[in-house]
Amino acid sequence: MTLLRVLISLWFLASAKTLNSGYFELCSTRLPSPSISGHVQKEKARRNSSIGHSCERGIGTIVWYPDGSSFCCPADAAWCGGCAAPTTDGTACGECIGGWTLEDGQCTACMDYLGWHDEHGRNCFAASQGADGCSSDRFHGASARTACCGCGGGLRAATPFRYYTEPLLIGQSAVTGHPLPRTASHYSVDADCKLLEFNLTINGRTGQLQLQHGCDSVGCGRAMVDFQVTCIVTAHQGDLEASAQLHILASNFLVYESLALVVTDGTKRFPARFHFGAHLGGLALACIPTPEEQEAPWQLEADGSLSVDASRRSKTGLTNLTLPWLSSAPGGLCQVRNASNQTFNMLVVLPETWAKIEYPHDTLYVTPGASFGPPLNPSSGGDGHVAPTRFSAHCEAKTVAIDVVFDELTGVASAAGFTLFHLNVQTGALKLTPEERVAKLLDGFQSKSHRGRLELSCKILGLFEWQVGVPVPPIVASVDVLVQDSTCWQDTQIPQAHVVQTLSGISEGDCRGACRSDVRCGAYNWQSQKCHFLAPCGPNPVEDCQLFSAYVKITNCSAEHTCMNLTGSKPVWLYSGLFCPIAFERAVGSSAGWVFRKSVATPQDVFYLAPETSDAAKCDGGLLLIRSNRTWDFENTSSKYIELFGEHVACLTADVPHGVVQATFDKGRQDLKIKNEQTFIGKGLQLTLRPQACQAPVLSPEMSEALMVDDPSTATDMDYTLHACDCFPESWTGDPVTPKSAGQLPPGSDNEYVPLAIEIAKGSLVCEQESLLALYMLDGARQEECHHACQLNTSCRFFWMGSAAAVSQCRLYTACRTLLTEAGASGTLAARSTDKVCRRADPEKCWASFRRAFLFAGTSKSGPSDCAHQVDVGGPEGVLKPWLCGFSALSRGIYRLPGTSGEALLEQCDVNLMMGGEGVEDCRTAPRKREPLFRKCSMCRTAHAASMLLLARGEGEKHTLLTGQGFKSKGL
Repeated sequence: MTLLRVLISLWFLASAKTLNSGYFELCSTRLPSPSISGHVQKEKARRNSSIGHSCERGIGTIVWYPDGSSFCCPADAAWCGGCAAPTTDGTACGECIGGWTLEDGQCTACMDYLGWHDEHGRNCFAASQGADGCSSDRFHGASARTACCGCGGGLRAATPFRYYTEPLLIGQSAVTGHPLPRTASHYSVDADCKLLEFNLTINGRTGQLQLQHGCDSVGCGRAMVDFQVTCIVTAHQGDLEASAQLHILASNFLVYESLALVVTDGTKRFPARFHFGAHLGGLALACIPTPEEQEAPWQLEADGSLSVDASRRSKTGLTNLTLPWLSSAPGGLCQVRNASNQTFNMLVVLPETWAKIEYPHDTLYVTPGASFGPPLNPSSGGDGHVAPTRFSAHCEAKTVAIDVVFDELTGVASAAGFTLFHLNVQTGALKLTPEERVAKLLDGFQSKSHRGRLELSCKILGLFEWQVGVPVPPIVASVDVLVQDSTCWQDTQIPQAHVVQTLSGISEGDCRGACRSDVRCGAYNWQSQKCHFLAPCGPNPVEDCQLFSAYVKITNCSAEHTCMNLTGSKPVWLYSGLFCPIAFERAVGSSAGWVFRKSVATPQDVFYLAPETSDAAKCDGGLLLIRSNRTWDFENTSSKYIELFGEHVACLTADVPHGVVQATFDKGRQDLKIKNEQTFIGKGLQLTLRPQACQAPVLSPEMSEALMVDDPSTATDMDYTLHACDCFPESWTGDPVTPKSAGQLPPGSDNEYVPLAIEIAKGSLVCEQESLLALYMLDGARQEECHHACQLNTSCRFFWMGSAAAVSQCRLYTACRTLLTEAGASGTLAARSTDKVCRRADPEKCWASFRRAFLFAGTSKSGPSDCAHQVDVGGPEGVLKPWLCGFSALSRGIYRLPGTSGEALLEQCDVNLMMGGEGVEDCRTAPRKREPLFRKCSMCRTAHAASMLLLARGEGEKHTLLTGQGFKSKGL
């Protein structure tokens, strides 16, 4: 077992990407030279390069294309890092892989500043396209030349590489070893490298392994036994550096092309190379575990070559492999021995890889600012056990001319600089969450019969990269993604409407975009390059009220939010009506979709519109009208899951490409055909969208105690009660103070203390880019180190500690007005505190009962007892200590933090959680800041309705007693 672990470790060292798992620190860079091609401005290169397609035995770096073709960039070319295709003459890179930017014929890993835009609202993509876009004028602290990769700025990273070597024979006159891809013109080695002891060295310009000058053989006559050397090779890419491990093994018997012989399918022959003095007689092969002789997948030939047949793999093999991509696989630890008992050991691995990639759905629908749901995890469909080591994607727009770029480093796919989806490059999990600003692109994609839509045809590639320089063909899956506008437009006739605004000389797409962003526009009419915003006349018509043919705006339009009306020329009341979405039918394939329910008072008259779920319930892409079955129907409202067992009354379909529901949302209405009708359900049926209406919330008065008890002999109001929102003295025990609140008080603090930091949220939430003060890359940093950096900077008010783009970061902010979700980021956002705070009695109850009132217009955000409490703690001479409760200290509470509206931050975080928690792991507990004392009146009702006791007190004043029998002042 010791030998097995040694071989496994050697294989891992030879295949490792870099010392830090790939992506090194991101550095902000400004190039002095304007000779930049940018992300999109690139020379169109030939996909079928004459340089060659075979990259066997480390002759180059292979790039796979979605159609199965490939490009092999030669190992000695210094421009191969991040290159997707060469120029016509093959002397430089002509097109970069997504995530790299092309500059002077070479590619550099780069990422634009997140969320940056200039004073005209242009993001980095738009700024880099215009003649005046790459400006040096700063906007919110950064210019295009600082923030944008296409303008020479952005966050730069070193391109990772791996080092390819082949086992050596002692005494041989040639060696093979070089970085793949070659990424630099300057290479270094670590101080512990022992290559010189065996007549080996590294070329400082190319990074290649060479024989030392003065001796023409490995070992130079001094090394007569097997040896191995491990070194760290560093490539200097300007100001950036990347490293990889080089491992050399030399034998005085025989060697194969690698220490690990990997065969995934078919039969492969591995020739042996012998030492000139080795004895070839009596060659024998032994492997552990030992298979039956007639079933062994390997065969040693007379010349020492090893033939391996992957089709004869068995279930026995190697386990506990310390490799991140291959924990176990069929095969064995094998040894070749001769009559002189010379041996050579190697691994023979026969992984049963995935034969294909399958996702739960072939077609995905989503709207900007929304999420399709939980990430979609790929599977092999039951074929194969070893997943790809890396995933990639390539997407093309079907109906419009727009480039879709997939970043190979972060897994983010974008169009015109706007995020469309995120693919986990390690697991293949697909998360469809297009950002809200994608809606700006869709106005130009609309026609009179469709809402804005961006249709993408995507190929997901699964790559197998166990060994550097040994290419394995990838597997491919096809997924269609439809990003649809969240605003629908329904063409209709408005009998009485008037024009509220007219815009002249604009296209219909610009007219829709203007109507979308204007709250006064509920419908529009476009004729002769004129755009009219319309509003209904209502009960008090004006003079210009008339009939208009218009498009009505339906906001927040999506299958998960919008209801549909089933009507007809001759409808049947039992089946027609309003159907609203309640659950998602997670059937495999394109038939998956939302289930709509018609809710009525009588349960037996409840009906559903649902997609087909099995071959026995085919509906040609339409909707099944299903009667409820109160006995067997099952629904989980929290997970939006439903199972229906009722009678299939009819199938409602239409001659449309993407299904009835999709067609209804595209056009605002859809005529239906009736099939498999079990009873008469009507004629001339039609589905129409129902515009959403905002109804006044039903607000119930806050529950309060009927009797509040006060001791008039003390200066503390209501000192026999303590509200959940109040801060509490340390001496208080029992309700409403929770054990958690009591246990978190620093001993002896009397509930007045300065916290080290106030955590706001955990997850992908960060502050706005314009408030960024500094960014540090701290390898293995802890939160206290980032907090310490914030304390040392007097301008720092907030700090974020986590990882983004696989790099540990510490960000310092001067303010935090808005919480933004950053794709691929995960960390903790906290605030620096310098003021004394106190903690509430029951933060969770306080927040749930009172502080969430910000969600309802016209209600107070303050809970009761936002007041100055004083309590006698038994100090000397009856000293009274203040207990302040004017600021919240609660889980998911309201923060009033330095330099921003903390209340708004916590409200934003809490709303994110209630809307599904996209990018949010938790909204943290925070202390509560002190506020000045203010007056408060407390009211105590007695058992007699005619009597009322009102105690009014101000600081330093006496109490006044008011009764229902008459007003009388009395000093207490």
